[in-house]
Amino acid sequence: MANFGLWWVKWNGGEYESRMIKGRDENWQGIPATIDNFKELGFNYAVVLDGEGKGTPQQGYSYNDGYYDGNKFGSWLNRHFEGAIDYFASIPILNNTNISSKGVRGVSYWKGWIDGVLDSTGGNLKGFYWSLEDAWQVSDGTVYEEDIEEISAYVRNLNKKLIWIPSACTLVLEKTNIFSLAGLFDYVFVQPNYYQRGAIARGANDYIPYTYEVFKEWLTKLENLKNENDAFNIYIEMEADQSLLFYYIDHTHLEENFRISLIEYCAPAFGPECLSQYTTEAKTIAYHYTKAQKDVLGGLYPNRAYYLSIDLNVISEMNGFTRRLGDNYV
Repeated sequence: MANFGLWWVKWNGGEYESRMIKGRDENWQGIPATIDNFKELGFNYAVVLDGEGKGTPQQGYSYNDGYYDGNKFGSWLNRHFEGAIDYFASIPILNNTNISSKGVRGVSYWKGWIDGVLDSTGGNLKGFYWSLEDAWQVSDGTVYEEDIEEISAYVRNLNKKLIWIPSACTLVLEKTNIFSLAGLFDYVFVQPNYYQRGAIARGANDYIPYTYEVFKEWLTKLENLKNENDAFNIYIEMEADQSLLFYYIDHTHLEENFRISLIEYCAPAFGPECLSQYTTEAKTIAYHYTKAQKDVLGGLYPNRAYYLSIDLNVISEMNGFTRRLGDNYV
């Protein structure tokens, strides 16, 4: 069994920096998280990413440009992760132009990026993360399947693994590219988006409430399609964020990505009792990921990826919450 945790970074214009914190001080400044803090929560791998690569430095589209940019990223990874934890490095798919113009860097750039990362890192680099989350990316024409095939072969020929975490808030999972592309990846962690969204697509422009029973239906369909397509490297992403932290909600009076609007739930008073009820609601929805796996599968997936926003206390809170219910979260 392996637990993959998402570790967020950003490019500040001159270098990379970690966004991860382990709480906040009295001035609301984030207290930087360490790799040891991360491992203590039960994570075996860090997936180091900055989204789909829109904010990463971009020298162009060529191999040499990709190598230069990847080497920068790899050098930063080497200083912070080597000797500390096994990790996956993101491959930036998009440039920082308008996505609708299909600002995709391309195979030459990606190969250069991969080599640049490899040449500046060591043995703790286990592979790469395909950062485009769109579950319809081939059918939408954003990328070509043969390009992903070429990158997959390139990574695997280097004895590294390739992972993907597509977002699929739909009951029409068979219409996504997930199962046709699954063989190009070593691990696929599908995002149910149950924590984030109160409605789920049942068809084109047809949405229904995303209840717990519907979530179980989604998970059952995922399992059936895995079996039909012999795609047994497909798992799910566990999703939670700072909306379940009382100190975050109490300070900001804004939910992060949680499905329920805090303003609608607690305004205008924002009293501590309502805020506490709200964060408990968020933890309950996040716990449903564990409960649904047990109800549908009879147990948890052996491999799981975790989205936790930037605060490690999200996982600490969930670990405590689920243990009181007799379950483990990570």
